[in-house]
Amino acid sequence: MAKSPVKAGKVKKVKAKKDPNAPKKPSGSYIFFCNHHRAAIKSAHPTWGIGEIGKELGALWKKASDSDKKQFVAAAEKDKERYAKAIAAYKKK
Repeated sequence: MAKSPVKAGKVKKVKAKKDPNAPKKPSGSYIFFCNHHRAAIKSAHPTWGIGEIGKELGALWKKASDSDKKQFVAAAEKDKERYAKAIAAYKKK
């Protein structure tokens, strides 16, 4: 198998190592929505794979009204506050 030629002038960037002690980033409202509804979809459709479940969750999120999303948006805001406190404490170290 032939190797593709290396383009001149390209330098491979080295990815910075992530600190394992750093606080976990905040989750968005869609993630809270998915975590809440995933089990019900899995039990209703046990043969579905990850992709099909994801498509269904996306469709449900799109159909959901703002009032339905309200609790998940509130959970995301609370998680942002948690992250802000955790990152402030982490940076003090």
